Amino acid sequence: MKKSYYILISLVFMFSVFGLQWEQMFPELNSYRVTEIKQGSITNVGNYGYVFCVNDSTPSKMAYYNYSQQLEFVSGYNGLPVKSIAFDNHVTDSVYIAYGYLSGSDGHSKYDMITGTSTRKSWAFMPKFIKYLNSGFYLGSWGQVYHSEDGTYWQVMDEFSTMDDSPVSDIVENTQGILFTSSKIPRVTNEVMFMKNGDILDSLNTGMTGINDLYKRTTPNGNDILFSVGDGSYSDGLYRILYNDSTIIGFELIDYIPEANLITEHIDSYIVTCKNSADMYIVPFSTGIARQHVHGLDINNIYCISRGYPIYTPNFLIGTDKGVFMATGTTSIENGEWRIENYKLQQNYPNPFNNETVIPYELQADSDVKINIFNSNGEQVKQISLGKMNKGTHEYKLSTENFSAGQYFYTLSINGEVAGRKKMLYLR
Repeated sequence: MKKSYYILISLVFMFSVFGLQWEQMFPELNSYRVTEIKQGSITNVGNYGYVFCVNDSTPSKMAYYNYSQQLEFVSGYNGLPVKSIAFDNHVTDSVYIAYGYLSGSDGHSKYDMITGTSTRKSWAFMPKFIKYLNSGFYLGSWGQVYHSEDGTYWQVMDEFSTMDDSPVSDIVENTQGILFTSSKIPRVTNEVMFMKNGDILDSLNTGMTGINDLYKRTTPNGNDILFSVGDGSYSDGLYRILYNDSTIIGFELIDYIPEANLITEHIDSYIVTCKNSADMYIVPFSTGIARQHVHGLDINNIYCISRGYPIYTPNFLIGTDKGVFMATGTTSIENGEWRIENYKLQQNYPNPFNNETVIPYELQADSDVKINIFNSNGEQVKQISLGKMNKGTHEYKLSTENFSAGQYFYTLSINGEVAGRKKMLYLR
């Protein structure tokens, strides 16, 4: 009864949800299943630094556009299928590739984007993911989690040794450096959630099966950790983990969603996909009502989600069985330009800079103005609400106290809509 009730609620409200428009991106990938999308500043990679895991009739490969906009492919070690890719999201020359499936050669390697050579790093049976978080790289495989601070030396995390002979679903890290991961432990039959805060390790049997995704919300809500459950049971849905510094207290159901799979955010809502279909649900932060969005795309599955195109917009990308699509809400890009016209955001100066920099902008009418700063992970690190500003030329002096060195992006918002974006480099 509960299941049919929520589906009815979804159908009632689906026409009143803010509209998502779709645009197919990277047309050279239209004939591929795109199972992962990563973005960063990588040597020899064009198109905003996007790197993909793709699959057609051959084993999965890593794909990327070079600076000549030509699509290039990289196979896993000994031609094994590529399962996942990672890099440190800053300017880098290397990509880490996890590969293999039921093979004695399963594991991961470091691929040099300049020389085109691979260096095998470690063996890992049936790797599922490789990720870069604030505390370093993490590789999840069957029964083990590996960690490396900078990608050089990798070691098994003994703290998670209770995951023997069981698949690790995912790993995320909140803004305080607390790690969360989950695994289906055979001896308890259900998924167990693990939390590691320094030397403190805690775990809790969820009583559920089929955890598909863990998700850390964006700044300033980076201590909210969500997860999806989707195995076709009445436990399916979007959940929030309740915890303190040392203990997982429990879980809170945000909303029932059948076969809930991937999670992201878009403006004022969660976006949740479904595991065995191309269905997608929009769950507003304020109401908690699951609203199904009929996207109208001729696709069968959604395999991955990547927030932002480019990463400093509220748009997001989905990887499907027919390439990559971009979803837009109130903000979108046409021919590389922003829809809001006659508002000019200038390049900051000096750039690169340290301590302080100046952001110039020009208004063609009196407007409500905000400047937002994003790090290279696409997380908002600062919002400057300038209020009502008069028509004319203005400058804002940005102080970078508490910023880490690296690449940042800044946007100009006019009356609630993004009117321009630029990137800048902060050097300590």
